[in-house]
Amino acid sequence: MAALPSLVWLAAVALPGIALLDRFAPRLTGLERRAHGSVLGIVLATIALIPAATLAGFTPTVVVADGLMAVAAAILL
Repeated sequence: MAALPSLVWLAAVALPGIALLDRFAPRLTGLERRAHGSVLGIVLATIALIPAATLAGFTPTVVVADGLMAVAAAILL
């Protein structure tokens, strides 16, 4: 049961990377955009999470906020 929140967070942070490649790399196939975009999104969210966790402490609230910001970024893209 503990794996479910982790998988939801990974899916949430993968979305901006997929959205970025959908917008800026249309020549890639759908599978390529999802495969490379999910990793890109996870990396970008982790890069954003490290400074936030350093400043505010590595709490579940910071991790959830990072996931919510990732979803918001994907919607805006």
